[in-house]
Formats: sequence, structure tokens, C-alpha cells
Amino acid sequence: MLARATARIIPFPAPNPELRLHRALTGLNAALDEQRQALAAWRAALGELATTTQSIGHGLADLNDSLDHLGTTVSTLQEDAEATIAWADAALAIGVAPRA
Repeated sequence: MLARATARIIPFPAPNPELRLHRALTGLNAALDEQRQALAAWRAALGELATTTQSIGHGLADLNDSLDHLGTTVSTLQEDAEATIAWADAALAIGVAPRA
């Protein structure tokens, strides 16, 4: 004859809909808080980026102004050099000896 096995079955607690809803809302609120923090950090980073790009823009404008000034100075020096060369060529053409 076969021995009869006996087992005690432990019942799981019946699902509590209010508890499940509470847990779900708690998780949702935590996720929303994390998203708020991430969005705040992203906005701060965008603010820093805007400040940095604005600063770079001002620096490039200053550099452009400096290069314009340098270009004007070089053009003036070029004109002076060409005038000096023309004067020297004219002096040589009429036989003026260079000074020693």
C-alpha cells in the first residue's frame, strides 16, 4: 500500500488593490521627481551653454575687430612701402646716389 503524503498549503494573501495602487503611485511619484531633477539639470546645462556660446561670440567679434585693425595697418604699411620703392626707383632713375 502506498503511503499517503500530507502537505500543508500556505495560502498567499489576497491581493489588496489599494496597496497595489499605493505602491504604483509611490513609484510614479519617485519617477516624476527624478525627471524633474533631470530636467532642472538639463535646463541649467542649457543656460551654461548659452552663456558660453555668447562669450565665444563676443570673443570672436573682438578678434574680428582686431583683425580688421591689423588689416588696415598692414594696408597702410604696404602703401608706404610701395611709395618708398617708387621714390627709390625714381631717385635711381635720375642718378641720385644712395646715402652711405
